[in-house]
Amino acid sequence: MNWYGLRPSFQIPLAESYPSALQKLTTYYRQQNQDPLFHMNEDYGELRLPPEEYRIWSPYLSFYLHHSEGRDCIVCRFAPRPHIWTFVWAVYLMMTCSIFFSLMFAYAQWMLDQTPWTLIITIIAAVVILTINIIAGIGQSWSVDQINFLHEKFNRIISAAQIQVKAEE
Repeated sequence: MNWYGLRPSFQIPLAESYPSALQKLTTYYRQQNQDPLFHMNEDYGELRLPPEEYRIWSPYLSFYLHHSEGRDCIVCRFAPRPHIWTFVWAVYLMMTCSIFFSLMFAYAQWMLDQTPWTLIITIIAAVVILTINIIAGIGQSWSVDQINFLHEKFNRIISAAQIQVKAEE
């Protein structure tokens, strides 16, 4: 499993065909409609934590069945809740734009033989991006128990749906 990054992911190789696995998972989902934390829409699904267990960086597990020639699998990805994820990317976008425009302005100042004081904005924006990455890494490490819980719950769903998976190579 790739645990580095803001959205750790893993794949489950299937030992059966994509249509068969999709049908089994869909059937299981329809039988479990009382579970408000498990959602599916065609070949995409999500597994969430109960709201009372939410922390600022609590993850959810999104998954989809992937079909390609000779290699069918379930691709799973952990991510922060959407409003947290949206905030993080909005800040990234703002800081990236700040870096770009402050560098452009600093270049113009340098070409006019002025002090490129806008480089300070570039440094501040880069520090903000680095800080968010550090905070995200810390938050993600605090939520490892929730990541493991969702991973184990998804494995139980796969087993209960009787989907055949390939043994790890």
